[in-house]
Amino acid sequence: MTSYIALSECSPSDGVRLLAQAERIFFETTPTKTFESAAARTAFQRRWFGNYADAHPGAFVFALDENGSVAGYVAGCPDSFSLASKTIIGDIAYFTHSFRAALKNYPSHFHINVKSALQGRGIGHCLVAWFAEICGRNGSPGIHVVTSATSRAVKFYEACGFSSVTPYAGADPGLAVLIRATVVPQKGPSAT
Repeated sequence: MTSYIALSECSPSDGVRLLAQAERIFFETTPTKTFESAAARTAFQRRWFGNYADAHPGAFVFALDENGSVAGYVAGCPDSFSLASKTIIGDIAYFTHSFRAALKNYPSHFHINVKSALQGRGIGHCLVAWFAEICGRNGSPGIHVVTSATSRAVKFYEACGFSSVTPYAGADPGLAVLIRATVVPQKGPSAT
């Protein structure tokens, strides 16, 4: 049985332990396996993993197996275009002015990884659902994801309710951009 917990809900010692396990999954599942230096490896880890844990620990969610070990994680950013997220998007090349303008109604984004041996068991779908709920509670109207246009992840995102878009004329054709709306909770008394 899988359980889910946000980094912000962990004790400091559990957070360190779970982040270390998630980082191993990150490096095991990333297509980039070699780096020109230790500094390049660290920069890569910060860009696609570490900055998310630091900036938005409430949107960094672990999927834990029955032994309490990390089976997968989602590293999320509820508002990619906010000042609080500058450290996240600052060195990601596709976050251009045109990209941000085209996706203003889909400001949230995430990166997700599940242990290779556990893929196909619904863990990733549950992590996406958790992140979508976090975004909705934070008032985000939508989520975007970016991956390689040839990645098998495109089918996964489509199965999670995302639709492919061309965000603007001249967008990099080597990238797949997918979007989906979130359900933002209604404010005020519920209708009876």
